[in-house]
Amino acid sequence: MELRRSALVSVLLLSLFSTECLCRNEEERLISYLFKEKGYNKELRPVQRQQDVVEVSLALTLSNLISLKEVDETLLTNVWIEHTWTDYRLSWNASEFDGIQMLRLPSSMVWLPEIVLENNNDAQFEVAYYCNVLVDAAGLCYWLPPAIFRSSCSINVNFFPFDWQNCTLKFTSLTYNAKEIKMMLKQDGNGTHNHTVEWIVIDPESFTENGEWEIIHRPAKKNIYKHIPMESNKHQDITFYLVIKRKPLFYIVNIIIPCVLISFMASLVYYLPADSGEKMTLSISVLLAQSVFLLLISQRLPETSMSVPLIVKYLMFIMVLVTVVVLNCVIVLNLHFRTPSTHVMTDWTKRVTRTHTHTHTHAHTHAHTHTHTHAHTKHMYTHAQTHTHTHAYTHTRTRTHTHTPISSHFAFISINSVFNSPTVLGRVTTSPEHPRYRQHSL
Repeated sequence: MELRRSALVSVLLLSLFSTECLCRNEEERLISYLFKEKGYNKELRPVQRQQDVVEVSLALTLSNLISLKEVDETLLTNVWIEHTWTDYRLSWNASEFDGIQMLRLPSSMVWLPEIVLENNNDAQFEVAYYCNVLVDAAGLCYWLPPAIFRSSCSINVNFFPFDWQNCTLKFTSLTYNAKEIKMMLKQDGNGTHNHTVEWIVIDPESFTENGEWEIIHRPAKKNIYKHIPMESNKHQDITFYLVIKRKPLFYIVNIIIPCVLISFMASLVYYLPADSGEKMTLSISVLLAQSVFLLLISQRLPETSMSVPLIVKYLMFIMVLVTVVVLNCVIVLNLHFRTPSTHVMTDWTKRVTRTHTHTHTHAHTHAHTHTHTHAHTKHMYTHAQTHTHTHAYTHTRTRTHTHTPISSHFAFISINSVFNSPTVLGRVTTSPEHPRYRQHSL
């Protein structure tokens, strides 16, 4: 009885082990069938005839816009490149292999279209990780390798920091021409209603937003260059466009606002008295501050002579104005602190600033004399009384005109001093003994 029981347990264990080995060996047998029995060669294109073309579909999924280095004109992105093509040599009948519908094969075992980023800046054509290729029973191959690309991006700095850039990711086959593979954009849909994915795919759940750049537009396009023969691998490419706009808040707060405030301080130089000794200090400090801002901006921009940024034009204009202010302060202070004991006026200065003075004096004197004589005769007694009043009024007006020619202009100084000084020279009442009294008495 015990022997029968142990035999039953042994049979059960063997059956379970054989089932597990059968399931494991079906996939191995399928791989052996595809690569050994069929004689798969990964160096050959998956076509039955030499003139046939392999259709390769591409799609780009943006995972992270890492940075845009303006100085190097390099766009750094983290992407997933989706490749889809059909390899008839990797097809099988699923019913013959225990219903296996999908195989995961190393990318080193199968044929790859070798599509690379053409406009890279570091000469690294390989992807970051060669993941497995998914192959279904119909021979459809799906490959989704991740990559970190450093692509070239021409920077337009005209309106920095209120600028936007149009960067491209251009993909082409490294070894195959247009007669051997046909590059296409991915077709998406349910099979009956398909549409072309003419944009860069962004997964909101996995995408990390950049703090400096905002993605405005992300189209994709297949380009065919008819002037280039089809035998060249430059005849076709698929280009993904990434139109991004700069977020200017950082530059507004840290550069533009301080620059405007410091520029305003240059006008305060004219409100400082010359004896304070701070006019030159303030003006030169403003000039040095503008130079520091210009240096900070130049470190962020590419070394190009094709265009000058708007903010650099503003800083250069302010620096010219502040330089004029400094020169003005030097001249003013030099003239202010000159004394007769330290400086002598040169001959040309005398000629330029010579003075002509004309003085006109007009004097008018008016004198009025009134004499009144009264005589009374009564009772043989004669009384005569004479009153003489003399009024003298003098009016003097003086005009002084000074003409001082300076350079091509002249300064006209007019001093009009009017002195109205009426003076009563005297009021005289003559006595009877005065000669004029006697003359009038006669």
